[in-house]
Amino acid sequence: MNKINSHKEVISEIKKLRNVLLEAEVDKSTHVNANGVRTHLSNIGYKVKPTLDEIGDITPEFANVLKKVSSAFKKEMPDLEITFGSGRDKFHSDYPSSRHNKGNANDIVFTGVKKSDDEMLDKISTLLCAAKKSIPGFTFIDEYRHPTPHSTEVHFHISYSESKGDESRYTSQFCNSVPSSDLVNFEFPEPEPEWLTMSQSEIDSEFNKMLNNFGVKKIAEIKTESDCEKHFNDLVKYIGEKYVTKKDKFCSSLFLGIPISEFVDSAKEITKEIEKEEEAKKKEEEAKKKEEEAKKKEEEKEVSLTEELKNFKRFIK
Repeated sequence: MNKINSHKEVISEIKKLRNVLLEAEVDKSTHVNANGVRTHLSNIGYKVKPTLDEIGDITPEFANVLKKVSSAFKKEMPDLEITFGSGRDKFHSDYPSSRHNKGNANDIVFTGVKKSDDEMLDKISTLLCAAKKSIPGFTFIDEYRHPTPHSTEVHFHISYSESKGDESRYTSQFCNSVPSSDLVNFEFPEPEPEWLTMSQSEIDSEFNKMLNNFGVKKIAEIKTESDCEKHFNDLVKYIGEKYVTKKDKFCSSLFLGIPISEFVDSAKEITKEIEKEEEAKKKEEEAKKKEEEAKKKEEEKEVSLTEELKNFKRFIK
């Protein structure tokens, strides 16, 4: 075996070991963004592979993109079967510049659609061009007809980037060829919060979890927009993104549909009531203590008088 082949074999073994270690370390219960997407996709009837967040969570921005685009497909092409596959996965970790590694890309496959089905692929691409126009930072690659060098199977690569750049010249070429009138019929509204479909007992459970994590007194201490921002981020971290809705101001952001500012106001009122109860309890305990001390003095006085009476009796004898 020559040196080159020997090096390749060693590198291959290192990659295998790294993948085993990564798989052992990943706790997907902490992937609040991917788990929210997984629930959304399952609810509307699409398949999701474990590779969505195989080695890490996706970003909240891309999670929002996936929800919007998948909902649009369900509305416009309800008969299409879609599988959402490789996201932040092991395969793409070999390509450092890939948006997959940042949690900003996913490869989706349309069951039964072949690379020769130009009419259907044009329909799919037209919807995605509309998404590109409507959702800042969104783009895609039709890897059915224009596979990238590392492509392993037919799919559409969809991604998000703050720079808003396309990853393939074929994308802009196709979208520029579509009349603007064909793009205005598609809608990409903000996804409905998942808490809208929750039962009262589920809402109560999450509400209690929030109180147990933070406590009423700690919530009552929130005063500034900066405090609200920290509390919002803590809610996402400990409770989950699907119960939180971000607004322009963090104090106006929602947890289970209720603004953080309202939780703060309620917490302050409850804290005042708690303080009143504690004060009343303290006064009651002090009164009880005084009563016990007075009773003890009375008993001591009675004992003293009894002793004096005994002494007097002995004296008169």
